[in-house]
This record gives sequence, structure tokens and C-alpha cells, in this order.
Amino acid sequence: MSQIPSDSGTDNDRRRSLTYDELIALFVAFLTLGSVLFWGLTRSGVNLFDNVGLFDADGSLAIVGDGESQLDLSEELAISELDANDEIGFGTAEAIGATDGFLGDVGRSVQQATDQIASPGTSRSANVPAIGTTTPSGLPELPKQTAQPATPSEETPAEDADNIQPNLEALPPLEASREALQFQDVPADYWAKPYIDALSERLVISGLTEDTFAPEEPVTRAQLASAIAEAFPLDGTKAEISFSDINADYWATQAINKAVKLGFMSGFPDQTFQPALPVPRAQALTALVTGLNSGVPENSEAIVERYSDASEIPSWAVGKMAAATQSEIVVNYPNLTLLNPNQPATRAEVAAMIYQTLVAQGRIDQIDGEYVVRP
Repeated sequence: MSQIPSDSGTDNDRRRSLTYDELIALFVAFLTLGSVLFWGLTRSGVNLFDNVGLFDADGSLAIVGDGESQLDLSEELAISELDANDEIGFGTAEAIGATDGFLGDVGRSVQQATDQIASPGTSRSANVPAIGTTTPSGLPELPKQTAQPATPSEETPAEDADNIQPNLEALPPLEASREALQFQDVPADYWAKPYIDALSERLVISGLTEDTFAPEEPVTRAQLASAIAEAFPLDGTKAEISFSDINADYWATQAINKAVKLGFMSGFPDQTFQPALPVPRAQALTALVTGLNSGVPENSEAIVERYSDASEIPSWAVGKMAAATQSEIVVNYPNLTLLNPNQPATRAEVAAMIYQTLVAQGRIDQIDGEYVVRP
């Protein structure tokens, strides 16, 4: 009987380890197959990231979170920037399209996030509420601005009373034409309420909303021009000036032109008007007393010495502050001896100053205000 041959040698051959070249070949093969598979899936429109919380169904990036708290950043980026030409009147917002005015606290947070995404390290300029005509709707947040303009030789507008001759004798009395608006932030015992009510009755001023006046907010040059245009309806004798920073469709263009023609205001040496610049009290009083065509008293320095901060009055404004004092236009709240010439004028202060200017013109009755500086 023949024996069955041993197959031990065959088993050893089957268990032989792969060589280095064979391993390389396998790796290349799997890599090639994986690349082809990935290319095929992406070319066919298959989205491997569906339902993992990083992308919405349309492929837009979303913030991971529950359904109620998710925020599509593409919606943030769609929020339009606030137009530089948009302003707020001594009434409501001038521009309906101003996003900043409609968003509220939550919307402002979204807008800030958008700004950081669009241009990191930059900040948006804030609008300040103005004075003047009633405007459409929308209210941007009203930040405090304390930056002061430089001296007249650098950028303070020059006010030349010698070239201004408004016909004050032709001005009729300014009669009330409606009931005063009731503002929740102007209580009955507020120091400027009589002035605010009187100008509201005469359509010179309105609120930011039907029941909000924001009396402590600062006033800009455009806003002051708007109030002047409403309070002093005269045809001025001064030539109209074209300012490089005021477009024809700017909300306050007509008011600015009128304030300039009346002589209440003027531009800067570089042919700009700088409408968003806050108005210091000295400049607001200078504009009003210049529009009154009041002469500068000979003893100007002696007159302003009554103010404990007289040393802070810019040299170019000493004569005007003396004239304003003599005309009883100066209203100092809460301290009669503090002029605060370089502090931004507030909406309440400007309302009181404009009212006192109307009194000086004989167009309105005197209010027995305890903060009016008497000569």
C-alpha cells in the first residue's frame, strides 16, 4: 500500500507573510478606490454633512444649537448697513430703510455680530437724535458723544454777524397750532418742560416717538439746523453754500441751506458742514445770537466773568457769549454760574435756547424760567 504524501510544506507556503512591495501595492489600490468613490459621491450632489448640525439644508453655515436658538449667519450678513445720510430729527427717524432704527436690543446684537464678521476691528458710527421736522419712523440707539471740535483756526465754523441782516421786524408772532405732545420722559417737574411744551405746540419740535423726547441726548449740527429752519421762517440774505459732505437727497439739506442763508450757521474752511458733529453749548449759543444779529458788547470779558468757568470759553466765543447773556438766551441748568461752553448741548437745552431766542425777537411770551441767565 502506498503512503499518502505529507502536505506540511504546502501549509507553510500558504502562511507566508506579505512582502513590502505587496503592502505598498495594496495601499495604493485602496487609496485609488477611495478617491474614485469620494469623487463620484461629490459629483452626484450627495451631501455627506446632512443632518450633522453644521449646515442647513441649503448648504448655508448655521450655528449649532436647538431649533429655536439656531441663527443662520447668511441672514445676518443680509442685514443692510445704515446709510451715512440717514439722520434722526428732533422728531422720528428720517430714513425708513435704516436697519439700526428698527432692530431693538436683540437686533442690535445681531447687527454687532454682523459688523464683526464683515470687518473685524472696525466700529459703526452712531447717529445722534436731532431737532426739527417730524420724520418717518425708526429710531437708532442714541449714544452719548462727548468729543469736542477743535479751535476755530482748525475747524470751528466762523460766524460773521457783519454780513447777516435778517429782517427781524417782519417776523410775526409764533402762535400755538396744536396741543403739546405728552412725553413720558419729560415729567411735569422737569426743568425744561415749559420750553419743550411751548415749542411742541408750535410745531418747532417733536419727539423721537409719540411719547419719547430724550431731553438729555446731545444735538448734532444737522439737527440744530433743522430746529432753526422750523423756528425762524425767514428768507435770508446770505448766499447758499454747497458743502462737499451734504448730498442733495440728505434729509436735512434744505434745513441746512436755510440756516446758512439766515446766518445762524456756516460751514468749515474745507467746505464741509460736518452734520453729525455734536454741537457744544458755546457753538449753539453763537449760532443763535449770530442769527439775532446781536452786536458784541464792548465789555464782553467783564460780562462773562459772572460764569465760574469763564476761563473755559474759547477766545473766539467770548464776545458772542457776552451778547447771548445780554439777550437772555443763555440757559444754565442746574447751576446759573456754570456755562459749560465746551459741553455738548442737549435737546432740552437747545429747546430752551431757541425759545429764549424767540422771546428776544418778540415773537413769543417770556417764560419765568429760573435757569435763564439775566443781565
